[in-house]
Amino acid sequence: MISHRFGTPARRRLLAVFALLTASLAVLVPSAHAADPTAELRVVGDEGTIETGTWYVLPKGRISAPLAANAGNCTPRPKPKRESYPQRSALGVALNGAALDPDLGATRIQSYDFGPLICRYAGIIGEEFNPDTGEYSGWNFYVDFVGGSSSADLAKVRGGDRVLWALGDETLPNPLRLRGIEPSSDGTVTATVEEIGFDGSPSPVTGATIEGASSQTDNGDGTYDLELPDGRTDLTATNGSDIESNVVEACSEAGGADCPDAFGRTIVGTSGADDIRATAGDDVVRSGGGNDTVNAAAGGADRVNCGAGRKDVVIAERGDAARTSNCEKVRRARR
Repeated sequence: MISHRFGTPARRRLLAVFALLTASLAVLVPSAHAADPTAELRVVGDEGTIETGTWYVLPKGRISAPLAANAGNCTPRPKPKRESYPQRSALGVALNGAALDPDLGATRIQSYDFGPLICRYAGIIGEEFNPDTGEYSGWNFYVDFVGGSSSADLAKVRGGDRVLWALGDETLPNPLRLRGIEPSSDGTVTATVEEIGFDGSPSPVTGATIEGASSQTDNGDGTYDLELPDGRTDLTATNGSDIESNVVEACSEAGGADCPDAFGRTIVGTSGADDIRATAGDDVVRSGGGNDTVNAAAGGADRVNCGAGRKDVVIAERGDAARTSNCEKVRRARR
């Protein structure tokens, strides 16, 4: 028998080794209940920002959209036809946003040999290339501020990515990035404005305008000293024909306002069963029509709408429980 061959000390050593291996596997193997990945969608039209940035759950599978009459015409087909595309792509994120946000309106796709192009989005139809004048306008995409180097259906999107769709002309304008803004107790912050080239390289921008600030001082090196109004404000950088920057939330306590430790997101789920994890800020979560699980215990004053599911579960902090709707079960987060 084993006890006769190895004896008690050997058995103890084997048990110790087994315990160590079990602990290691517990660390290495990811949780079966990992949250679904999300990506941000921002949309900029010919008159400025249309969608400031909503985070959508990235579903697996495909999503369909109607095709235009032909490659050179964005009118509807006399006989409707749809094509499907990967959801976890730059095109899929745009189509998913349009399906869930009425402001982005009906989308229409033109099909070319090199891939699909969005010709109608957010109610705006681009203009076909004019060989006589060289003029053109159309919807271009960027992932983490970098311009797409493939068709949008082949541009993979992963959790945490920021997808921008912007209406541009034949000059292919570059997007601006606004960063470096921290919470302020005295109402002053320093911001950095960069232009992101097609290859992803950043260049400092001088002469930009920071909308949302009370006043600004251009330091001449891409940084700006800003005076903020009291309380919360949204900051956006603009500069000539460049695509206006991402929206950055800021807050000043100089006038006695109470600023949050972190800013939240708007997070939107799918029609399936989502597993959503809120951030440490004040989030707005709309989980959709499936039987969803929403973990809102990371902090912040979250608002959760569980949608049409029949077995939705929210894990919430004490204050968040009062800010839930259409959620069948609300559990108190463990401390």
